[in-house]
Amino acid sequence: MSAMKQVVVPYVGMERVIEVLDAMYDAKTNEEDLLKLAVLLNCKASNINNVTPTLRLLGLATRKGDVIRLTDRGSDLINAMRVGNKDKAKEIVRNAVEQSEALGFVRSLLENRKQLNGEEIGRAIADRYGRSWKSIATYRAFGNSCATILAFAGLGYYRDGVITLEPPTEKALAEIYPPEAGAGRLLKLLKLMYPYQRATVGELAEKLGPKSENQTRMWNELHVLQTLGLVAKGANGSYSITDAGMNLIDPGLPEQERTASFRSVLMNSPYGEVIMRLASRSEDFTYQNLGGLLGYLLRRDWKDMTQLLYGKKLASWLLMAGLAERLPGNRLKIRKPEILEDQTKERQQRATKASVHAFELGRLIGVLEQLLPDKEPRRALDDTLVMLKSHTSGIPELKGVLELLPKHFAIALESSNYAAYQTDLSFIKESLKELTEVSS
Repeated sequence: MSAMKQVVVPYVGMERVIEVLDAMYDAKTNEEDLLKLAVLLNCKASNINNVTPTLRLLGLATRKGDVIRLTDRGSDLINAMRVGNKDKAKEIVRNAVEQSEALGFVRSLLENRKQLNGEEIGRAIADRYGRSWKSIATYRAFGNSCATILAFAGLGYYRDGVITLEPPTEKALAEIYPPEAGAGRLLKLLKLMYPYQRATVGELAEKLGPKSENQTRMWNELHVLQTLGLVAKGANGSYSITDAGMNLIDPGLPEQERTASFRSVLMNSPYGEVIMRLASRSEDFTYQNLGGLLGYLLRRDWKDMTQLLYGKKLASWLLMAGLAERLPGNRLKIRKPEILEDQTKERQQRATKASVHAFELGRLIGVLEQLLPDKEPRRALDDTLVMLKSHTSGIPELKGVLELLPKHFAIALESSNYAAYQTDLSFIKESLKELTEVSS
């Protein structure tokens, strides 16, 4: 085997790595059997097998047989994450990146290109290190994993399959995932999820057949469902169907209402802007030129077959939402009046939701800041934290600091030393500020 083929390329991203470290931290252990760790994470042993090469590559853990043991670097990283020391966490991972051949290559690629998507990174890695990957999903899985590690290390800015060298000033269309599943597939996945209160990617993939063939594809499809607001992702990496998703598969819902429901979902999602731009270009499309224009808007360099694939999937969304009609010769006519009407409603709803959400987060932070001077009881803190956690459940960086807040609050009351508590609040406010700026 050539030296290039022996180079380790990460298959899972930082989110999954942190989940494993979190599980071991919560279990108060630096060493755990693979099967027990799988139980802690509510996943299959094969999922842990996928994570361990990345843990070892980053120097965060070692593996001997079925025993995984955290290194000093791994312990330092999770401790830094738990106390909200983002700078130290970045430094730890950055040092690991500098020692990795594959991650160093991706870093240099990003410095030259300024912006890369997961597929581009995956293809570049495959060419350089002699990998014989065939599917787009595999290119993206490896590419996105590398991108999330670089971004965590402070070497780029990653969001929804795209990493940039410079911080984005606004949410770009290039950050949106392509339509990885057609309308029929979306409904099938929602029905598959419905019996579960929460389900992991591995559990869902196994229901569809051989997990090794379905799991990578499932990651991408769930990401699209999440972007549409049809599923929600929990802090432990599991997924649950949202009210909007349940409504869409309700067998008692009249078809006309189902069409209207999906239209609302689609136009209220980030894909709404893409559809508006498509409609402004033309009313009449073939599947091929629909996919080609979609690739242009998302800044993707797709081959003809990929354009056709995504064109067909997007067309199925538009048809299901009643935003297009079929024409002879595999053509599609987009209904502009319906799109314009829904876009106006979507903008009004988005403005209202953003205003209410920002106000509520600000109010909760204000309550936390006022607790110490007034010596409010612990119950007031607990009640406020419950509300704050519900509003920030999708921000994994806040999980550790919110869990430490009660301890630091108690120390502050007993010793009149407010430093740790005030540091926690500053970190929370700064994180929420960054989130608001990116989302606006």
